[in-house]
Amino acid sequence: MRGGVFVLVLVGCGRINFDELPDAFDRCAAEQIDLGTWSPPVSVDAINATGMQNDDPEPSADGLELYFTSPRVGSLGMSDLWRVRRATPSDPWGAPEHLDAPLSSTANENTPGLSSDGLELWFASDRLGTRLDDLYVATRTALDQPWGIPRLVDELAS
Repeated sequence: MRGGVFVLVLVGCGRINFDELPDAFDRCAAEQIDLGTWSPPVSVDAINATGMQNDDPEPSADGLELYFTSPRVGSLGMSDLWRVRRATPSDPWGAPEHLDAPLSSTANENTPGLSSDGLELWFASDRLGTRLDDLYVATRTALDQPWGIPRLVDELAS
């Protein structure tokens, strides 16, 4: 995205505080070309599915991966980590990929965040059974490598 900015936004149902219904909001994306005007927003159809709630969209710095959380079919818990990928920033997103255990668990995972180099995936989870979210980080050695086992960030644990 040479010199541009990519923005992913949540589009609400038009009601204050959003409905807590699966179809109450969708994800749309817009791109600012040459730091000038914005493109019209377009739906991210790869993750917007009828009856599915998707939260916490996090694009990678290169615009080739998009991480999000969802309780969609295939999830291990109430909300798991998912990802869509594409070959170039102008290509459409591929099909959602579930990030299996040990990234996702039978607990709730949410708010994924990527480091700028794409080698660290930070997320919150209540997997310790305390019903409180704690911060976890998983790493990979290269962008084409799988994620390692997430570790609890003890310094910030509840």
